[in-house]
Amino acid sequence: MRLAAVGMVRNEADIIESFVRHTLRFVDELRLVDHLSTDRTPEILKQLQAEGLPLIVSRHSDTAQVQDILTARLAREAFAAKAEWVLPLDCDEWLCQRNLA
Repeated sequence: MRLAAVGMVRNEADIIESFVRHTLRFVDELRLVDHLSTDRTPEILKQLQAEGLPLIVSRHSDTAQVQDILTARLAREAFAAKAEWVLPLDCDEWLCQRNLA
């Protein structure tokens, strides 16, 4: 089963690396839109991509608040890339594994 996560980020330099690395433990790819970050978020995302992580980043420079539209676009792109499930996440949401013993 191919899993993808999608989300929108803005000025998340303090947690973006941890979020990306953690999320990629659970999904096959992560698609993010950076919306007008003015901190080190874009630089950190580029460094993570340079490591070869399955991280796809686009930038949205319009000031309009269109998180729903952008997240839906990312989900459609993930499904087009053969994802069977797409999880919309915020950068402060962390996936966890539950043991079903």
